[in-house]
Amino acid sequence: MYRYVLRNGDVMMSDRSPESFATYCYLSGPHQQTCALLTDQAELSFLLNMGKEHHFNYG
Repeated sequence: MYRYVLRNGDVMMSDRSPESFATYCYLSGPHQQTCALLTDQAELSFLLNMGKEHHFNYG
């Protein structure tokens, strides 16, 4: 599981690979990778994909 940091500092966990988004990733502990989302587009894409994973519907 990856730890994602949004640009406003919020943290979300996801199994989605960071290779799909513009991120800067680093090891933040044993077997834990933290990824900072770097652009508006990367953050939007991540949040929309998170919504699909959790069956949210954006109008």
